[in-house]
Amino acid sequence: MEPNVEAAVTALEEHLRAQGATVTRLQPREFAEARAKWRHAYRPSIGAKRWSWEEQRYDWHVFSLEHHESLEGGVATQAFQASTIHQHRFVVLSARDDVEIGLEVVAPHAIDLEALDEDWTMTTDDLSWSMSWTSDVEGPYFARP
Repeated sequence: MEPNVEAAVTALEEHLRAQGATVTRLQPREFAEARAKWRHAYRPSIGAKRWSWEEQRYDWHVFSLEHHESLEGGVATQAFQASTIHQHRFVVLSARDDVEIGLEVVAPHAIDLEALDEDWTMTTDDLSWSMSWTSDVEGPYFARP
C-alpha cells in the first residue's frame, strides 16, 4: 500500500476510535463485495447514458455529476445527522477507485469524516443511506438508493 494511502487509513482509524468506535479492516474479498453492493445500489439513475465507475475514478462522482440524486454540503450533513442517530453499525469504503480499503465500524453514533479531507463513503449494512466526503471543494453528499 502506498505510504500516503496507509497514512490516510491510519488517520481514519484513529479518528473513528477517538469517537468510541470499534474498527475492523475488511479483507480484500469483503471489500470487493461491499463496494460492488454499494455501486449496485447507487448506480447512475438520472440521465446516465454511459457510465464507468473506473473512468470516473471517485465513487462520489455519481453524485457530483448528478447521475444519482443526492443532497450536498450543509444540507447533506444535516440529513446525515438526522438519519443516523439510532444506527451503530457502518461500513466505510474508500471512494477512490484505485484504493481498495474498507472498514467495518461499530460506534455509539455515526461519525462525521469531513475533518479528514479524504475520499470516504460511509453507509449501513442495508445501504439505506450513504454519505460521501471528498478531498475536493465539492460535497459532502448524502443519498439514498
